[in-house]
Amino acid sequence: MAQERVLRVSDIEALIAEKAFLVETGTIPPPNPEPEELTLLWPTKYKVVTQWYGINAHLYSKFGLPGHEGLDMRAPMGDEIYAVADGEVYRVEVDADAHNYGIHVRIKHPTNRGLYKSVYAHFMETDIRVGDNVKRGQIIGKANNTGNSYGAHLHFTLKLEGIGDDSFMPYDIVNPVPYFDDLWPGNGWQVAVGGNLRSRPEVASDSLIRYLAPGPIVEAREFHNDWWKIVVNGTVGWFWEPGYKLSAV
Repeated sequence: MAQERVLRVSDIEALIAEKAFLVETGTIPPPNPEPEELTLLWPTKYKVVTQWYGINAHLYSKFGLPGHEGLDMRAPMGDEIYAVADGEVYRVEVDADAHNYGIHVRIKHPTNRGLYKSVYAHFMETDIRVGDNVKRGQIIGKANNTGNSYGAHLHFTLKLEGIGDDSFMPYDIVNPVPYFDDLWPGNGWQVAVGGNLRSRPEVASDSLIRYLAPGPIVEAREFHNDWWKIVVNGTVGWFWEPGYKLSAV
C-alpha cells in the first residue's frame, strides 16, 4: 500500500514564498525606471538672481572658466540658506580663506540619471558636517561674503558627475536654471544673444532651421545639457544656451 504523503501548511507557504518573484520563461522583464529629474528648492528667502550662469567671461577666465559657473542669489548677511534637495554632505570648508568659495557646503544627490552635487558658497557660518544627511529645505548655513566675494549673497553651483565634455563648463558643472521650478518654465525667455535654431541638439548642416536674432520672446520646454528646446513664433527647435543667450522675462 502506497504510503500517504502529508503536506504541512508551513511547507506550502514556504514554497509559495520561494516562487513568488520568479519570472515565467520567455517573458520580458519590466523596463528600468525612467531617469529621475532633479527638481530644486530655491535656497534663499528672496527669489532674485543677481548674476546669471555663463556670463561675464572676462571675470572668470583667470579661473579657467568660460563664464560664471553658477547662479548668484540675493541673500543679505546672516540670512538662512536651505538645502535644495535631500542628500548627503560630502564636503564642508570652514576656513574663510582656504577657497574662492570661502566657507561653503557641498551636498551630493543620487538620482537614476546620475550623481548631482550642489555647492553653496560664501557662508558666514555652518553647523553642517561631512556625512550629515540633510533634507530639502533644511537650514545649512548663513549668508555672507567670505572667499572671492564682494557683498553678501549666495553663490550656487550644480554639478552632474561624469558629464565631461558634453557641458559648456568644465569640472562637471551644469546650468542650474532648468532645475528650479521658480525659473523653469517661468514666464518665458528673451533671446539676448543671437544663434541658430536647430531641429535637434547638435551642430550639423542638416539640423539648421534658421538664425534667431536677439529680441523675440520664446518658451522653453526641455533641456539637454546646454541645448534648450524652445518655441518661437510657433516653431519648435533646439537652441544652444550656455547661460547667457536667453534672459528670463
